Amino acid sequence: MCLNGVIEGTEQCDDGNMVNTDACSNTCTTNVVPTAFRMDTLRLRDPHAFLQIFLSCSDITETAFGGNGVNQQSRRR
Repeated sequence: MCLNGVIEGTEQCDDGNMVNTDACSNTCTTNVVPTAFRMDTLRLRDPHAFLQIFLSCSDITETAFGGNGVNQQSRRR
């Protein structure tokens, strides 16, 4: 039975109210609209990316002169 506040049978939701514009409609189906996001830039902050060069490790997440760091490589082209 729809609108009794208990999810039963094939009901997707049942909030027990008559508000048709909330997350659960009066027919006990969800009104949630799927949302998608698009990233066009990814900036690595933490953890940092390191590269071993000979006997030392270098942080290649950001470079001092804007060269070929990880963040510069991950930008949308």
